[in-house]
Amino acid sequence: MAVVHKSAALIIHYHAATAVLEAEWLGFVSSEQLRSGLQELLRHGRLRRVRGWIANHKQMRTIRLDDQEWMLEQFIPRVAELPLVRLGLVYSDDPLNRMAIKRVISSGSKMLPCQIEFFSETQQAQQWVGEGATNALPQL
Repeated sequence: MAVVHKSAALIIHYHAATAVLEAEWLGFVSSEQLRSGLQELLRHGRLRRVRGWIANHKQMRTIRLDDQEWMLEQFIPRVAELPLVRLGLVYSDDPLNRMAIKRVISSGSKMLPCQIEFFSETQQAQQWVGEGATNALPQL
């Protein structure tokens, strides 16, 4: 696993063997940090043609309503263009973040042609996403 991006709000890990991106959000994230971080994730997703995505919200705090709307209108449709087979979301310790993420995924899941699961622990998400992504990789 390699770190391919690091900022005050987000660390992006790439699992090359399984073509999985892992977004590790860090605490409170401003609108600017959230949107630029999501754009960076999309860039890496396209570049690496990822099959799996882990969104680790464990440390993340509240997401503003206008940012939730932006995610639904601008971000989720771009994620749907990736060759994802599995999206694993790790619950935040913050109840308001959990509500926001559930709302975005509930509203946006019909646009996403991949399996989606929620997890309480990062390791569970890594295992589930990694297995699905590995099975979707082209056989040589």
